[in-house]
Amino acid sequence: MHLADRHGETSDIIAMWPSSATPPTLLACYDALASLGFAVVDGGQWREHSTPDGEPLWVGHTPIRPLRADELPSSKPVDVAL
Repeated sequence: MHLADRHGETSDIIAMWPSSATPPTLLACYDALASLGFAVVDGGQWREHSTPDGEPLWVGHTPIRPLRADELPSSKPVDVAL
């Protein structure tokens, strides 16, 4: 995974997997990014590329932004009346 240089309020993230592996679902990617403190701005794309040696791989690319304070996970348990 590579976080590209920031461009204003967003950054680009690029993740790569061998083509023999199935890339994680977009929801799993969103959850993983949220745990790192980022939110996906605009969807995402999977493309098949190859390494300089010709080895095929999947590349995921999407713009992201830091989570806002109101989006950060709460460290306090939520009291829910049943």
